[in-house]
Amino acid sequence: MPFSTGASALTYFSALSNGLAHCAGRGNVARADALAVEGQGDARSCAAFWYHEYAMRSSVLEVRLPLVTAGLEALINSYENYSGNQFRTRVPQLAKACGIAISEAEVHCAWTLRSKLVHAEAFLYGLDTILPVTEHLDLYEKLETVLRSTVRKYLLDESFGDRFRDKAAVDAHWPFKPPGE
Repeated sequence: MPFSTGASALTYFSALSNGLAHCAGRGNVARADALAVEGQGDARSCAAFWYHEYAMRSSVLEVRLPLVTAGLEALINSYENYSGNQFRTRVPQLAKACGIAISEAEVHCAWTLRSKLVHAEAFLYGLDTILPVTEHLDLYEKLETVLRSTVRKYLLDESFGDRFRDKAAVDAHWPFKPPGE
């Protein structure tokens, strides 16, 4: 479940608030890419955090799913091309590093759903041939948990965060071989 109550939820939101301060301390989230180019900011963590936060502000799954996948992409994409392949290869690695069970088949399905949504091919209820409608929320919650856990660990564990420092670090820690290489 993406929301919970109690001390663990407070710890989580405190960690994310600290993360926002981290992003804001280096420039606002909207300027994250420019700051990264100038060597003054961390565009990956700021973008991932921002997409997570924005997803939490919507109750519509068709809006939330693309935002959560974009948050994951912000962390793991190191090649200009092959976004889908990078997502399908690296998200299971992230999940494993954070102790979250998600299969490669589920990640593949999530990317397919995301692609159909962002290219306006259908709404989720029309994509039941990819994944039954009754399973959409469960898959979304797994992806959200991967993003939330990764962002949290990124912000609280410097050595983990260093795995996303730049494209070379992403490639070194989250193996991906582009097609044809």
